[in-house]
Amino acid sequence: MQIRIHNGRVLTLAIIAMVTNMIFIVNIVMAVCVGGGSLSITALPATSNFPTQNTSLSSTTTGIVFSSSLFFEDMRNTTQGFTLTVTATDYVDTVGGINSFAVTNLAIASDDNDTIGLIDCDGANGITLNALSFSNFIDTDVNGTSDSKTLVTGDSTARIGKYSIEPELQITIPARTLVGSYRSTLTFSIQ
Repeated sequence: MQIRIHNGRVLTLAIIAMVTNMIFIVNIVMAVCVGGGSLSITALPATSNFPTQNTSLSSTTTGIVFSSSLFFEDMRNTTQGFTLTVTATDYVDTVGGINSFAVTNLAIASDDNDTIGLIDCDGANGITLNALSFSNFIDTDVNGTSDSKTLVTGDSTARIGKYSIEPELQITIPARTLVGSYRSTLTFSIQ
């Protein structure tokens, strides 16, 4: 079918073909996953911002799901497990850096729909999401950077696979937080 526009009118031309002897050609794409690679994070979620909040005499909680996935792969084909973790920093005002509030006001869950996304190769057997519900970051030594929080673990199953998660975050803005634009840095690692 072709569509032509002429003098403001749309003209539709139908193409009709007679078929007498049809030959179907089917292409089959065959893939193979080969181990011996590495364990790595291949893409991080895009930077995300919480919605703007007003200062308040009481704490306010809001949440987001990252707009893109975190991708990781285990291409080792070994019986060594893995752990995917994240740390976060205190929220610091981006203008002047004087005002801040603790990272313990930030909580994370491994995935917004509690599933591991399989991208390619072996299934997700033996891979576990460790934070199915929101869990606040902890800063044991009170140095402004949280302790590592485990999001995903892989057991000793030999696997070759590429996977994804879509973490979700929740933040509690403490009562009487001074007006400003606050920023925290999340650092994801896998080992």
